[in-house]
Amino acid sequence: MSAGHLVIESLTVKFPVQGKGTLTAVDDVSLALAPGEILGLVGESGCGKSTLARAVVGLERPAQGRILLDGDDLTQLKGSRRRQLRRRVQLVFQDPESSLSPRLTIGQTLQEPLQIMGMSDRVARAARAAELLEMVGLPSHFASRSPGALSGGQRQRVGIARALASEPDVLVCDEPVSALDVSVRAQIMNVLLDLRADLGVGCLFIAHDLGLVHQACDRIAVMYLGSIVEIGPSDALYRAPEHPYSTALLSAVPVADPDLERSRSRVILTGEVASPIDLPSGCRFRTRCPIGQQRCADDAPSLRPAGAGSAACHFPGQMRVELAQQTATG
Repeated sequence: MSAGHLVIESLTVKFPVQGKGTLTAVDDVSLALAPGEILGLVGESGCGKSTLARAVVGLERPAQGRILLDGDDLTQLKGSRRRQLRRRVQLVFQDPESSLSPRLTIGQTLQEPLQIMGMSDRVARAARAAELLEMVGLPSHFASRSPGALSGGQRQRVGIARALASEPDVLVCDEPVSALDVSVRAQIMNVLLDLRADLGVGCLFIAHDLGLVHQACDRIAVMYLGSIVEIGPSDALYRAPEHPYSTALLSAVPVADPDLERSRSRVILTGEVASPIDLPSGCRFRTRCPIGQQRCADDAPSLRPAGAGSAACHFPGQMRVELAQQTATG
C-alpha cells in the first residue's frame, strides 16, 4: 500500500441536542482517498462536510467507524504513535483571516509547528519557513509581514504552507476558497494541483460548488444530510449525474455560453429539508425529490453501481433524463 492511503469506514458522528435527542451530523460514511488523489466533497451548508473534515483530522470523536491511514486506525491510536500519524493528515481552514494569529508574523506562524515537532535551531526553522512560503508561491520576505498586511488569497496560501510544515501525506481542505474572491479561487486551486504534482500530497477538498471541484478533482462525492448520495469520477458525474440531488446541484451551475444558459432547464427543489434530529423514513432526500415515489419512503436506498460511479437512488439517472427532455422541448 502506498504511503498516504486514507480510508474512512462507516464513520458516524453524533452530537447531543438538549431536550431534542441526538443530531447525526455524519451517518455511516465510507470514502477512500488514494495517494496523490484530489477527492471533492460537495453539498449544501449543514450537510455534515465540515464535521467529517474535523473527524478525519481528530478534532471530533466519531460515535462509530474507523479512519485508516496506511492501515493504522487513527481513532484508536494513543500517545506518540497517534501524534506521529496525526501529523500526516493536516487541515486547511475555511477562513484564512481567522485561522492566522494577528500577533504573530508569517514567519513565526510557520515556525511554531516546526518548533513543536522538535526543530530547535532557529536558523533551520527560518530556512524551512522560507521553503514553505516558496512552495505556495509566496516570496520568502513575506515571513516578516503580519497577516493583516496580506490579501485573502495570500493568507490562504500561508494557511496551506502551515499545514505543509509537518510534511503531511493528506490535506483536508475545508472550503478553503469560499471566503475568497472568484478571481483568487483559481490561484489557490492551482497551488493544490502543484502540491499534488510536486509532493504527491492527496487532498480531501470540501466545497459547495460543483463547478469548482469539477475543474480540479479526480473524483467527486456528493453529501446530503450526513450521507454520501453519489460518488464517481469528476468528469462523469459532472456530465451525467445519477442522483436527483446531484442533478439539482449541477443544474444551478452557470455555463459560459449565454444562449445555452438561457435555454437550460433547472431543477427547482421544493419541500423542506428534513431535520438531522428526526430523519424521514427511507430516502432522506425524498421530502424534496421531484421524482420521489412510495418506494422511496418505504426503502432506504444504499450506494450501488450507477453509471461510472455509485448512487444511493432507486431511480438513478431518471432526473437527468427528464431534465434533458425538458430542455430539448423547451
